[in-house]
Amino acid sequence: MTFVKYGLLISASAFALTSTAIAADSETTSTIKLDEIVVTATKTETPIEQVGSSVSVITAAEIEERQYQFALDVLRAMPGVQISQNGAFGGTASIRIRGAASGQTMVLIDGVEVNDPAGTSNSFNFANLDVYSIERIEVLRGPQSTLYGSDALGGVVSITTKRGKGPLTFSGFAETGSYGTSRFGGTAAGSDEKVDYRLSLSTVRSSGISKYDENLGGDEADSYENQIFSAAAGIDILSNLRAQGSFQYALSENEFDNSTSDSYDSFGENREITASGKIDWSVFNGVLLNTFEAGYSKINRDSHSGGFVSPFMGKRTNFSYQATVTPHDFVTLVGGAETEKTETGTGYSGTTNSFYGQAQVVPFEGLSLVGGLRHDNHDLTGTANTMRFTGAYHLDTTGTTFRASWGEGFKTPTPFQLTACYTGYGCLTGPNEDLLPEESIGWDAGIEQRLLDDRLSVEVNYFNQRIRNQIDYQGGRYENLDRVKSKGWEVITTARPLDWVEVSANYTFQDTHENNASTQLRRTPEQLGSAHLTVFATDDIVLGADVVYNGEEYESASVTLDSWTRVDLRGSYRVNENFEVYARVENLFNEEYQDIYRYGTPDLSGYVGIRFH
Repeated sequence: MTFVKYGLLISASAFALTSTAIAADSETTSTIKLDEIVVTATKTETPIEQVGSSVSVITAAEIEERQYQFALDVLRAMPGVQISQNGAFGGTASIRIRGAASGQTMVLIDGVEVNDPAGTSNSFNFANLDVYSIERIEVLRGPQSTLYGSDALGGVVSITTKRGKGPLTFSGFAETGSYGTSRFGGTAAGSDEKVDYRLSLSTVRSSGISKYDENLGGDEADSYENQIFSAAAGIDILSNLRAQGSFQYALSENEFDNSTSDSYDSFGENREITASGKIDWSVFNGVLLNTFEAGYSKINRDSHSGGFVSPFMGKRTNFSYQATVTPHDFVTLVGGAETEKTETGTGYSGTTNSFYGQAQVVPFEGLSLVGGLRHDNHDLTGTANTMRFTGAYHLDTTGTTFRASWGEGFKTPTPFQLTACYTGYGCLTGPNEDLLPEESIGWDAGIEQRLLDDRLSVEVNYFNQRIRNQIDYQGGRYENLDRVKSKGWEVITTARPLDWVEVSANYTFQDTHENNASTQLRRTPEQLGSAHLTVFATDDIVLGADVVYNGEEYESASVTLDSWTRVDLRGSYRVNENFEVYARVENLFNEEYQDIYRYGTPDLSGYVGIRFH
């Protein structure tokens, strides 16, 4: 396999280049982290070995180390996640988790859903989400509607932004490189005994590439610009009472082409607002934790083409309460209520009221069992009831963890789907207001084994999911037409063979079919994978290589996109405790590939930058 070949080649090259510069007294940790805490899987802080769901986590330190620019770059390297983007530098970017459609993944920023209510499928556009203010990303795979409701039919991507810590500090970065690209940003953050705060600003500008593939004749570059302002603050009002909030505003503009030529004089403007507020009130000596949350997100999209402007607006307002009760060390009970109002610029307004409950029990050391129920009532599309059960068993003596989960998911029809009717394409009876929610049932099972004094971790997961009543376009309006089946394997490895070497890799095989078709689901490769090597050559020099593999994709009866493998190199040098320089080469072997049919991707390119802390 090309992926394996390039992965081994880059690993061997990096070892050869750095073997003479290894420092025996490296301060890096020699074992894989064992104390990872996951929040998304249970809505409570849970050690990873007690989580029965399939979840992956990446932190700000790893994001910075690998020199990622956007959240979509991070997600492309995670197990079971596929990215589709119609042209780099601002082209609309969506994700699929284990073959589920892009609108079937819920995306949260500081607990606030940011999926676009005005979009066709309610998916989130990752093209403009810079990583500069991100503290961690958790990806929860499989149906998750029991805790998260509609839109979590295929999985959840939960993004947490950074908070201030310690004395007031200033940090920033500046970067420049190929295609006239520049990035820079700055942060002021800190905390005292009771208050923490952070202010950040980042910007990206690029002349870009032709969204219409240059190999098909696209020669007019499409520019891109993006700014993100982010803020967060928290206060410990009392020893048992804390309030915190966050705010993010993103403004972007990008030129774009369609899939037939680059002659369109078109550009889009996006304005995105996300705000969250949260109060944690602990009573009865910590037995009961009351959590009150409010969330707001709004997206304005203006598409300019041929002298016309097409405006789109989507808005969500959410209020919730959750009680977390811990009567004993081995029992945690969670119950909550939510209400969400969704609005669009076309006059649509819908409200969903929800109730959920969950019990997490540790009957004896090593075994964790979780069960949950949820009821949702949408004022236009009716009710939905979902369940989820998970189990994890960790054998500390052997370093083995067994995991399994079974769950249900659903997705309410989007405002666009409920109101669309195109008479010129056969819609004669009006929009389909009787659309049913999409529904899914899925399960997975896996085993994780730690070896060699926890220097090596190998995880294997099997998953199987079925979706019914999937909504598709036909005859000028939307109908419940499709049944989708998805099953496959994930292999995830992390290794620290030496104190100065860290290696990780993942491979996903997914067999996805729609309505029992013989071909793979459209735009869903059968095979995905990535590999990452980091070498701590000295205390101040870090070198690395990253490989991403995407298998061939079925586009239509006459078009199949070729598989591709992209190799990137990176390195950084810490000049002193406050100043660092870095550089990277992307698409080292100048791979020609398409994420989406007819849309281009960057050739061999390079970037250099500085960071100060």
